[in-house]
Amino acid sequence: MEVRNMLTRMTSNNNILAIEKGLQGSDLRSRLIANNIANVNTPGFKRSDVSFTTEISRILSGDNFCGKISSCRHIPIGARELSEFTPEPQLEDEYSYRNDDNNVDMDVEIAQLTKNSLYYQALTKQAQGYFQNLSNVISRAGQQ
Repeated sequence: MEVRNMLTRMTSNNNILAIEKGLQGSDLRSRLIANNIANVNTPGFKRSDVSFTTEISRILSGDNFCGKISSCRHIPIGARELSEFTPEPQLEDEYSYRNDDNNVDMDVEIAQLTKNSLYYQALTKQAQGYFQNLSNVISRAGQQ
């Protein structure tokens, strides 16, 4: 019975959903960085990025402010649950330090790409560990 309770707890928590949302955000960030690098010499191009780790942490901690929706005409404010959250790209157009009005800095993009790759690898390791633990619980349950 203890194994069954453990299996229920492992499959009903937000851990794997948080990993999934993190992987989605990291994948989107990777594509945005590639687009930024591809347009490094395009006059007037503004870089894009995505901010998702803070939002995921906020939702998981329970500090999420959400507007109440009592009519279908209401605009949703904030994600109520992690399953409702979708990482969205954001255009960074506040500054431009080049004469051609492009704000892409190749050094920043390469550093962000490296950081994002490490983040993605860490999340895949966490997912691997999660599923390995789940597999161990299932195997032990079959032995009893």
